[in-house]
Amino acid sequence: ELADIPRWFIIRSPMALLSGSILKALNHVLDQHAELVSVATAEIGKDQPENEPRYPYYTWRGFEAFQEAMASRPPVLTPLIDRDPFAFLLDHSRVPADLGVVPIGNLPRALVADQTAIATNALVHPLDGYYRYTRMDVAEVLPEKIASLLDVGCGSGAFASVVREKWDCRVVGVELNPAAAADARLVLDHVFEADIINLSIEETFDVITVNDVLEHVEDPESLLEKLRDLVTPDGRLVVSIPNVGHWSIVADLLAGHWDYLPAGLLCIDHLRFFTRRSVLSMMERTGWHPFDTRPIPGPVPEDRRELFDQLLDLDHRVDRESLESQGYIIVAKRAAGSARGS
Repeated sequence: ELADIPRWFIIRSPMALLSGSILKALNHVLDQHAELVSVATAEIGKDQPENEPRYPYYTWRGFEAFQEAMASRPPVLTPLIDRDPFAFLLDHSRVPADLGVVPIGNLPRALVADQTAIATNALVHPLDGYYRYTRMDVAEVLPEKIASLLDVGCGSGAFASVVREKWDCRVVGVELNPAAAADARLVLDHVFEADIINLSIEETFDVITVNDVLEHVEDPESLLEKLRDLVTPDGRLVVSIPNVGHWSIVADLLAGHWDYLPAGLLCIDHLRFFTRRSVLSMMERTGWHPFDTRPIPGPVPEDRRELFDQLLDLDHRVDRESLESQGYIIVAKRAAGSARGS
């Protein structure tokens, strides 16, 4: 019977990243504080501790190490004030008996402020904003003047709407996710809810942005070739792409790990993986001339730097820039001789 379960762990968001250490930390708080009915997690990003040696993390192994380090410390409890935590533990013994077998629909939808505390050593990583990134780092490389922009994989339109407002230009989006496309239609001039490979677009654009899309595509070379026909003669292609040569992935591989996550460098939806050299080579093969490549910083922490220094001492070739870059932003123009339709 559900009513026989002493404690419930209720996930309020399906996009919360959890580890076993979180559960242990929350259980410990309830064991030590009988006055509490429930204990909530804190959201990383709003409540993350400063100067943590294991933060930021980029892989599941890194997240687990971070959580283990946090859970090893005595929790600091803070009151629940105007918060909507991602998850919490409910002490089932405090649930009124008339709930019977406690059907899922009858579980509480809100936490009681004076009977709930937040355990700051049980941090949840939220992934809800996957389709809502503004990508101001990409906006920084755009031309001073833009008449029209095509945003491939526009998500909910957060980035493209910033461009539309700042540059006062026509912005068109392409998005496969129906919910994200519906949100984007509220802020963009037009949104195609389709796979761009099979999409016919009857206009050209000054700028085409492809933010974290190529790695999700079965045939990224075909996509790049198609985009070449959609840009004006003097137009620009801006690509943002994750780097599989980042130190976090290299360190995981040395330890025998390759763990997919719902989002990030090893997103479960990634079909292809690139380094700086491989993506630049692919762009050149498909008729583009990349002329500006900027790393997205992801510095090697001091406690891991020694590992890569030792590899250098053993005469291994080590690309420090690659290790320190979680991704790249690349600006390109059509290569000479790659006229539209050629």
